[in-house]
Amino acid sequence: IGTEVGLTNLYNICSQNDKSQWKNIIKNHFSQVKISRDEEKAILPKLEKFETGKEYLKLRIYPIDYKDQISKSSIFESSTDDYISVVVIDFPSTIKNLTKEYLEKWNLSEKEILEIAKENTLKNNKEEFEEYKISDTFSVSVMLSDTNIFVTSSIYDLNKKNNSISKYGAFVAIPNRYGIILKNINKETINNDIVQMMGLVNYMYQQGPGSITNTIYWFDGNHFFKVIHNPSKGMLKLPD
Repeated sequence: IGTEVGLTNLYNICSQNDKSQWKNIIKNHFSQVKISRDEEKAILPKLEKFETGKEYLKLRIYPIDYKDQISKSSIFESSTDDYISVVVIDFPSTIKNLTKEYLEKWNLSEKEILEIAKENTLKNNKEEFEEYKISDTFSVSVMLSDTNIFVTSSIYDLNKKNNSISKYGAFVAIPNRYGIILKNINKETINNDIVQMMGLVNYMYQQGPGSITNTIYWFDGNHFFKVIHNPSKGMLKLPD
């Protein structure tokens, strides 16, 4: 009563399941909302002080479309025009965006809070890359998780997560919230590899759920450069 609840996630979950399951899905969703409210009551007082609140800060990656919804109220980073990284409060069973009011409460800058959230997230991300064979001529390294909603934030830690990046770097993508796809660049097979990578990333992006971006990047070991591609037009342009 007197509360607004966003229903986008609930709608997406229902749309992926048979109608016979909707009643239980909706019931469980609102049960979880009640649990989340209780967690907020217990933890939010700890965020009044930075020393007791900083451990709850995490960094989560969202599609760029999310920027319009949260740009005025939340703390985020958007170094590309394909996705954004948002500072969230990590409750035991849910997350909530950290609002800009905490900048004044803690007397910290957005950059400082982003770095703390990033450090907390990467410290707790335990997933590693594993080789996955797609076909006889194409395989990729994947870091996937259906339980860790912060797994894609490991995009900030690629050198530590994959210490075998080739001397030419790697093609990297984050098609959805479940993880990161990486393909080490081999000079002899680069033409086949980038075409195969485009197909895989576009498929994963379109399938969802939680699609982030179908952009592919060249990672040279230090920086990310966008690969310009338009599958419908058969167009591809690699970074200089």
